[in-house]
Amino acid sequence: AFAAGGIVGGAAVVVVPPACADESDIPSTGSRAPSFDLPNSRGEGSTTLESLTGSGKWTVLYFYPGAFTKGCTLEARNFQRDIDKYRGYNAQIVGVSVDPPEKNADFCSKEGLDFYMLSDAGGGGSRK
Repeated sequence: AFAAGGIVGGAAVVVVPPACADESDIPSTGSRAPSFDLPNSRGEGSTTLESLTGSGKWTVLYFYPGAFTKGCTLEARNFQRDIDKYRGYNAQIVGVSVDPPEKNADFCSKEGLDFYMLSDAGGGGSRK
């Protein structure tokens, strides 16, 4: 259950819309993910959906509310614990939050995460 080639699917991507969202705006499993261009935690500028999907790897794109929160830390640790399994399937893990790149970089460093995070300040990319 991976999101591949910019496709939304499986348990790796969970879309939780606001209560007032129109159900027609919710992407269905198997639909193409919208394009984005977000700053990354590695200080490499920004990352686009096309750069992730063009890498030849499956992409597990997951969204989390904030670095260093209990649930998000547990989720990131579990991805790190299982990273070799994902890599065995030629998959990369990328997290997205509204935190600034510096906070996400600190989160990756302090938690020993061998994958990076994208910063969606204001949540614009997540709402697409």
